[in-house]
Amino acid sequence: MRSIQCKGEQDRTLISKLHAQRRITYMGERRAYAERILLAHTDKENYLSAVSDTMAQSHMMLPWLGNQAQPAVCLAQKMTAILCHNRILIGYRFFHNILGGANASIYCML
Repeated sequence: MRSIQCKGEQDRTLISKLHAQRRITYMGERRAYAERILLAHTDKENYLSAVSDTMAQSHMMLPWLGNQAQPAVCLAQKMTAILCHNRILIGYRFFHNILGGANASIYCML
């Protein structure tokens, strides 16, 4: 995010109000997320809270040579993980012959 320079008092006031509104919104989302996680922990029979994410492909290069220059040809792969709060963490690795995207994510969730 880049910094915006405003010289007018009216512009600074507007930006401050917009920033406060944004903060109220995302803090409310975080609170609701934490409440759903708590429900999944306290009432496992009736509630499930799950989240999925895909790892950056640049972190999955094989061979991985650390900070050295990477080879021109690498084994392409993707990693997707599903976390079911208070239950299990499952990781799925997809090689180059499997298309990623929504279908792969749905498959992992199911």
